[in-house]
Amino acid sequence: MKEGEMAGAKSSKQISGKMPKTPPLVSVGLPVYNGERYLRTSIESILGQTFTEFEFIIVDNASTDGTEAICREYAARDKRIRYHRNPVNIGAPRNFNKAFELSTGTYLKWSTFDDYVAPDYIEKCLQVMESHPDVVLCYPRAKLIDGEGTFLGNYDYVMNVSQSTPSERFIYLLKNIALAHHHLGLIRSSALKQTSLHSSHVAADINFLAELSLYGKFYELPEYLLFRRFHSGSSSWDRKSQKRQVEWSDPRSTRIRLDRWAAMRCFFKAVRRSPASFGDKVAMRNYLIHRMYWEKATLAVELINAFRIACRRLFRIQQPSSTL
Repeated sequence: MKEGEMAGAKSSKQISGKMPKTPPLVSVGLPVYNGERYLRTSIESILGQTFTEFEFIIVDNASTDGTEAICREYAARDKRIRYHRNPVNIGAPRNFNKAFELSTGTYLKWSTFDDYVAPDYIEKCLQVMESHPDVVLCYPRAKLIDGEGTFLGNYDYVMNVSQSTPSERFIYLLKNIALAHHHLGLIRSSALKQTSLHSSHVAADINFLAELSLYGKFYELPEYLLFRRFHSGSSSWDRKSQKRQVEWSDPRSTRIRLDRWAAMRCFFKAVRRSPASFGDKVAMRNYLIHRMYWEKATLAVELINAFRIACRRLFRIQQPSSTL
């Protein structure tokens, strides 16, 4: 299936939609950096939603390509769109956070510049959220596409985060999550405000989803309403490239990276901050301690590499400068 078939079927009718005077029920936040190739498809798929009463916040992470011009073009055409441009690239996780900080809706849907969604995505997720107050996140299943929009396959890995206690949801999610796109669903803003949002370490989206599970259930729609794009410029393209992942997460960082340690610290912090019962917190801490033991080799390698980098930096600092 090609991307144009579902992305913008109704956008021409709704391009002149007006922002509601009262705070909207739904906010859509689209963080973007150098996304000119796919950005129009993504924007059109949001403007083409069957549910139309939303605010649309595009946060440009100091793009250097044609992204700004595209965003300003759409903002001039549709009053639901608010365009914000960061003066510097703050990294993708912080840009996601910025989109939420600028939002005012009861619910937030993060979007991405290279994926797109079916026209009834928001409508179907909203129906679930309005009828299930114990659900903090509703998301559909995904179809995987390549850089040209060609269908690659359905992503059928069902994740059922609907257990009754926070510890069950938290532990189940960490044991079962694979490809993380769940945070692109519709999220209850009141629950989002209780989390630490996205940190700047690599794979911080897993931390975010685990923390969000402490505040309510997740609901997975059986329909395939998200078109997840895999291409050479996407964050999911090469998970083994540490340099690539760091540039995506924290491009201005010069510090020594301890990303797995940072992830574990955030897991423990999320448990401590959560409203879970004492027994639940004990269960989650015990699981995390066991998880650290299972990952001891990875954690040890990260420490060794950090020590080597620190020694090399110290050696360079202490070397006397040559004189002519």
